[in-house]
Amino acid sequence: MVDELLDACCRECIALREASRADLSLALIEIIELDGYTSSWLKDNRARALLAQGFLGQSVYLWEEIKRIEPVGSEARKVASNMSVEVSAEILHRLQVHCDLDGWVIQSLHPAGEGTLLEKIIREAISLRKSQRLNDSLGLLEAAEALGVHSGWIVDNKARVWLELGQPAKAARTWEELRQQKDDYVLQKAAESNESLACYQLLKELDRFSSKQGWKAKYLADKIFTAQEAELACLKEIISAREADLLDLSISMAEHCQLMGMESGWLLDNKARGLILLERRQEALQIWQQLSSDSDEALSAMAREMLELNRQHPQLNYSGSGSRLINCIEQILQFSDGRLLVKGKSSDTLTATDLLVLDADITLTPTFWKFLARPHFVAEFPGTVSTPQIWMNGVRNQSVPIDLSQFPWPQRAEILLEQLDLENHPTHQANQLLGNHLGSVIRSLHPSPEELLVEISHCENFGAKSRQSAMDHSIPRISIIIPLFGRLDLLEAQLVALATDPELCSAEVELIYVVDDPDLLEPVLHWCRRTGGHLGLSFTVLGLDRNHGFAAACNTGAAHARGETLVVMNSDVFPKNSGWLFHLVEHLNNNPWAGILGTILLYPDGSVQHAGMSSVPAAAFGGLRLNRHPGKGLSAQVYQEPVQEVELLSGALLCLPRALYQRLGGFRQTFIRGDFEDSDLCQRIKEEGFLCALATDVQLWHGERQSFAGREVKGAGLQIWRVLANAWLAQDGRR
Repeated sequence: MVDELLDACCRECIALREASRADLSLALIEIIELDGYTSSWLKDNRARALLAQGFLGQSVYLWEEIKRIEPVGSEARKVASNMSVEVSAEILHRLQVHCDLDGWVIQSLHPAGEGTLLEKIIREAISLRKSQRLNDSLGLLEAAEALGVHSGWIVDNKARVWLELGQPAKAARTWEELRQQKDDYVLQKAAESNESLACYQLLKELDRFSSKQGWKAKYLADKIFTAQEAELACLKEIISAREADLLDLSISMAEHCQLMGMESGWLLDNKARGLILLERRQEALQIWQQLSSDSDEALSAMAREMLELNRQHPQLNYSGSGSRLINCIEQILQFSDGRLLVKGKSSDTLTATDLLVLDADITLTPTFWKFLARPHFVAEFPGTVSTPQIWMNGVRNQSVPIDLSQFPWPQRAEILLEQLDLENHPTHQANQLLGNHLGSVIRSLHPSPEELLVEISHCENFGAKSRQSAMDHSIPRISIIIPLFGRLDLLEAQLVALATDPELCSAEVELIYVVDDPDLLEPVLHWCRRTGGHLGLSFTVLGLDRNHGFAAACNTGAAHARGETLVVMNSDVFPKNSGWLFHLVEHLNNNPWAGILGTILLYPDGSVQHAGMSSVPAAAFGGLRLNRHPGKGLSAQVYQEPVQEVELLSGALLCLPRALYQRLGGFRQTFIRGDFEDSDLCQRIKEEGFLCALATDVQLWHGERQSFAGREVKGAGLQIWRVLANAWLAQDGRR
């Protein structure tokens, strides 16, 4: 089944590529690889798509990888070998043309020469550098990168050229980035050594320059090994000279650092401060105007503040102490009880005396969180602060706190995750971070009992039986609850599919859609009144006053339900055959040990998507337990027993007694928009003495996460941390 899927994908990739849509071909490959499928032919198609886009070097890397993993004599290995040789020769030919145009004699770039493609390029670059043809060496390396030949060793050689060109700051910053890469130990150690050498040269040159002008350096003789520390020492020296009223020297030092390849925006900011004091206002304002759109939010905010200050007070020679470039506040979050979280950057060791909150005559001492690596910090201020004033290093911060109490749950938790920039934090420390710091803060944001109350803004019945509802007092046997968010097309397609099943059109079944999206309610009602009421089955639409989330929507539908058996189903689940519902409920009734029952959910190709879940500690996330789907990708035929015990079940489709659901309070509404409500409910049912069961002979199609349209937190990194936070909350709830 998997082989058929991969073959079909490869054929589609080829068709897209031949239609000059290499971008779509690559996107298709990425999608299928994200689902865990891979093959050498898939890699081959990726390489060919990259080749079509002009990334020759990346194509060669992929074909070389195929050669390493495929056995000798295999067809995939033969194809990869031929393509690798052919494209490598083309890269070398283009580089030769580049060399010819610049007029130098080639020594190492012949296709027949010894070594790999990368080795030939590096040898030629080294030869040029040793011949003091530094710009030619740099040009060759950049031409290779433009052809898609990417390697840490190419970047390393570029840094070596910059060092010899008298730009040690640029070389040090490059080696700092290489040092942080963990995939090549030899390269990492070489970068670490070279970074220290470049830092030494940077500081010695700035010391020599300032000494010639009679300045005795204060910060340039320290033992410094990293580019970040070296740049900070230079900035401190520039600030120190300015504060000693040696303005020309301070500006000259900043310009000399620029000549040595230092590209920090804070360097330009300090140059502007010196220019202001020399009454060269227009030059300073031009620099701050340039910095006002910098990608560093703290720097751009600083530049905008200086522009505004000079606009309001054009005669004021204000430059500030410059300490805010060392310690700066980026964001302030305020809680309903007055507590504050202050996030910022600190290039020095930050202490409580550097950061104060003033409210009238009250000074609060912060507790610093240690989870963010330098230069980041997070400080928590306990107590009640009515109108907080944040002071840092003697400078009042102008940022307006984000009042989290003004946002509903779970949006305030999402804002917290977004503002803390957690995507930059190592995920292997997730369990420790959540356990020691962040988890308790998220827990403090949980909804109050008043917030858990859900208001139904609209209730309307549709279909054949709705016209007889006043006379029909029969109680349905089964209630199906389907939350709906963001996707009207899923409702339309699902109702049409359900209407083909006579069981669902009977009086024994009630179907309840809970629209958890006020913006979607009117389109839903319009379609149901025009079309949905003529499908032959009856159903109810409940509209909620606002988006409360999956758990609240299901709980609201269950409270409205009348059937003794409850089925919770996603809006992107579709029946494979008629008769599935009564058969599923029959399994539940015939197996009293099963407190909750799930079904097999399938991909469009018929392979298994969900067949029960298991809770597994993930080492990559510090041991947090995540939900896994052990049957994913298998054939459904491997399941022989019609009903079998599983550890946990997916919330995409669940069947259980309504009385049990209500006794447990339904899904917990304290997760950040989901992912663990289903496993948490299963765990609580097991604590009641029941087991989770899978009805293997009941199978439906599932779109997988299509019902979550528009619900994801911004950014892939934030989505990961939302899942990790929910994993911790589920784990915490079990204690």
